[in-house]
Amino acid sequence: MILTRATVVKWIYYLLLTIPLSFKFEPLNGLIFYPQEFLLPVLLLLYLILNKFKLNYAAHLQPYYFLLAALGVILLSSSVHLYFYPESTGFFKTVKYLLYVFCIVAIADYDGFDRFLVQFNKIAFWVIVLSLMGFLYSKHSSGLSWGSFMQRATWKAELMPSGFSNLIYNFSSGSFVRYTGNHGIYGTYLVLIYLLNIGSIFSESIQTTRLNYVLLGLVLINLGLLTAREALLVFVVLNMLALFLYFTTTRFKLKHLVGSMMAIAAAVCLLVVLWNLDVNIVLINKLKYTMASYEHSGGEANISARTGVWMLTLYSFAMTPWRLLTGYGFNRESYIAALEKTNAFFDLHLTFAGVPESYFFTLLAYGGVLALLFGVFYFLIMFYQLRTPAIRKTLFGRLLFCFMIGVLLSNNTGASVLADLLITQLALAYMFIVNHAKKLA
Repeated sequence: MILTRATVVKWIYYLLLTIPLSFKFEPLNGLIFYPQEFLLPVLLLLYLILNKFKLNYAAHLQPYYFLLAALGVILLSSSVHLYFYPESTGFFKTVKYLLYVFCIVAIADYDGFDRFLVQFNKIAFWVIVLSLMGFLYSKHSSGLSWGSFMQRATWKAELMPSGFSNLIYNFSSGSFVRYTGNHGIYGTYLVLIYLLNIGSIFSESIQTTRLNYVLLGLVLINLGLLTAREALLVFVVLNMLALFLYFTTTRFKLKHLVGSMMAIAAAVCLLVVLWNLDVNIVLINKLKYTMASYEHSGGEANISARTGVWMLTLYSFAMTPWRLLTGYGFNRESYIAALEKTNAFFDLHLTFAGVPESYFFTLLAYGGVLALLFGVFYFLIMFYQLRTPAIRKTLFGRLLFCFMIGVLLSNNTGASVLADLLITQLALAYMFIVNHAKKLA
């Protein structure tokens, strides 16, 4: 068998596609990776050799080249800071993100994207079903009533049905653990599933199947069991903007207008009923807590920790302006040391999170102004590409445009777009939509 460039690209594609179904390994403390990450570097090297070390510079890949540039600046800064703070976790994470983006570039001209929706939906179905089964098993094992278990799940991220991207097999303990909550990342992935299936149902060029409707129901159930306020924001923005664009830019049918108004009214009524009844649903519990916290104390702990880290980051640049050029690298020891020093110097007594908790502050804190500038252009050029005539004409293209606005807004209080789960699945969906638009043109 002769190994060809097309075969290597196909393997890379399938490895990226199966990321949502994979858990991670931790052979050494802090060294965490997907099993796919063993093979992806080898396949990427083979791709470069077979392609004579040439990369694809197609216009629709421009957002990812800006993302590469942003990550490259962060890697350089992280390398320098390793000398002063020998904490390598962030350095290797940056290398991993760069690997994913290079792999995305490598598969841009893959000829199998016409099968993407079927493959993506099958994986999405099993991810959600297995997550919900795990949730039911945890409830059964707890011996608690549904109400008590829902209350506990609201505050314990490891109990939420949040997929596999934060499920880690620890070699030293020989067991599976969940170190952190990934509900915002997983929740945004669920909204992406919703987007592609809504697009399939209403698109005239895609054959609708029963699975499309099943996945919509599963997504809504799973979202209700997460405390993912960022994902809820993306979901609302996607639906509201999509409806606005449909009814203001196309010759819509009256039945669609009536149906949309009825669906919105039904959703609002359901929310009001659930909000006022003594029903424990994880997402509603979290929203009620947030509103109650603001009413009683004018703030909420998680939000206060995020605003604290943002303020200290900006104050730290006032102390050492040259850091605006380099940032602190993706190095938590370096970053936290700077924040603690800033907090003490200005006598602020702020509570702060240990990470920047924002896409934009992440780039600024880890790579300085240059990384931030490249990261902003990732979004701007993505929007530009989604508004090109060929993509804008497709329903999928318009839906992804609305989705990306929601992601842009939600990433002011998180950095889900940089997470391995979303960076791969969003890129695959984007590549599918670009290829779909070319076929329809």
